[in-house]
Amino acid sequence: MRDAIADLMTDHDWIVLRAEFEAGALRSECIRQRFVEVHRQQIRDGGELVRDLLRSPEVTSKLKPDDFITVIINLAHGLAVTQRILGAELSQKSTRTLIQSLFDHLISSA
Repeated sequence: MRDAIADLMTDHDWIVLRAEFEAGALRSECIRQRFVEVHRQQIRDGGELVRDLLRSPEVTSKLKPDDFITVIINLAHGLAVTQRILGAELSQKSTRTLIQSLFDHLISSA
């Protein structure tokens, strides 16, 4: 799950698509409503994946599953957008490592 999130959030096409969707949501009520629907679905689906992960006795988190997925998606996306803007100053590989590190700090495994 950790690697899948890092892969998705550092995909160049995904970064631009999501950023454009967010910008559209800030300008248009219709797009904003659609963004809210998609966001809620991501939280439901991602939260369920985290709940499944936390069923393992070796895995813990101080955050509730829905809070965890909200934090990881939004902070990872912010890092990825910054990386995309900075280019070589913050490499895609470094951004991926930062996202994985964030995941590791939010989820503990024994």
